[in-house]
Amino acid sequence: MGVAVWKEEFVNKIEEADIKDEWKLVVDENLLKGDRGLYYTQNTFAGFNCSKCRHHWKSSKVYILFLMNQNKTSKQGTVKMRIFRQECKTCTADVFEIPKITHENIKRVVRNVVTKIQKKFYSMHDPNEDLKPESFGRLEGPHDKEHCEACKHNLCDWQVQPG
Repeated sequence: MGVAVWKEEFVNKIEEADIKDEWKLVVDENLLKGDRGLYYTQNTFAGFNCSKCRHHWKSSKVYILFLMNQNKTSKQGTVKMRIFRQECKTCTADVFEIPKITHENIKRVVRNVVTKIQKKFYSMHDPNEDLKPESFGRLEGPHDKEHCEACKHNLCDWQVQPG
């Protein structure tokens, strides 16, 4: 699913949450921790296809990083988002592939992000827990740290530890 789906879901959830300020979702392919703001992370489930050898795999550890900032004066907020990719483990292409996240899981992740905005920026209480991702298909073994982009940036819960 493309960026437009993420942005559309975000706008819908902001409206449903009755947040009066203007918020926008921006994809930032270079986002890492370091800038000022509220960081929030999510793991979701997705499928991958290698663009070189056509190998398919699924992962329940697709790491997504969000950075939220609000300008109270202008009543605007921005959420930067980066979806981390994974490399194929069956070929040596060294290409990070983009995850294919279902629409249902996009909705769940976006709902969790909007709930975090409500809590942290508007002191609105939401008794609901974060929605867990919906999984599909069979997983093949544990998280592959060596081929996870987030692990290589020392962000993932399962990050590669230096030898």
